[in-house]
Amino acid sequence: GLHKDSLCFYGFYLKIPDYRVPKSCRLVDSEWSTVFDIFACLLAGDDEEVYWCCGHLADRSIVVMDGAGKYYHVGKGTEKGTRKRYIASNLPTPGEEDFDTAIKKLKAEAGQRAAENARKRQQDEEAKRQRRLKEIREALPYRMGMKWGLKLGERIIVPPKYRKILPPVGGYCAFEENACQWGVMALDGKVVVEARYQEVNIEPDGTVHLTVIPGKVKTIQL
Repeated sequence: GLHKDSLCFYGFYLKIPDYRVPKSCRLVDSEWSTVFDIFACLLAGDDEEVYWCCGHLADRSIVVMDGAGKYYHVGKGTEKGTRKRYIASNLPTPGEEDFDTAIKKLKAEAGQRAAENARKRQQDEEAKRQRRLKEIREALPYRMGMKWGLKLGERIIVPPKYRKILPPVGGYCAFEENACQWGVMALDGKVVVEARYQEVNIEPDGTVHLTVIPGKVKTIQL
């Protein structure tokens, strides 16, 4: 029998380490996949059938084959089940899409979904960050030993690891990482300008003057 530690649950399917793959099983990516990329699996909410996972798509959905040689696109669905959609068969009926055509379309759709999900995650993370920046807008530099960080009251926002941090201007601080190497950070410690300038001057409207060498100043807008 199988040891319980050899079974892995991935949210909507249970991976079973059985690699006795039927020869009829087609691969989602035949160029890069190997026989060990295919495995038996059980789908959440479907206890009647054991499937073969033929590969993963960009949005983390999978393609499976049942015992009759029919292929399904499967993704996370409801809390107790999956989204399972028939896409092709080893013995297609007249007028039905073949496996390769169906997979090509699925890859394009999954790529678009993955890109959209990534954009949404990035937007959500940025929204959370902006809320946090509002909460810590009163943060101030503090010194511990020879190093500087940022604090909001007794709460440490940025640990003391810089040679110097100047008071915030419009939500940003000039900081010195090494001698005469200045950059700009947001109040949450995110570095927005790398510390490679001899001097940094931040204006309230977000204009930053970066001294590369004496007499040579670069101006950017945050």
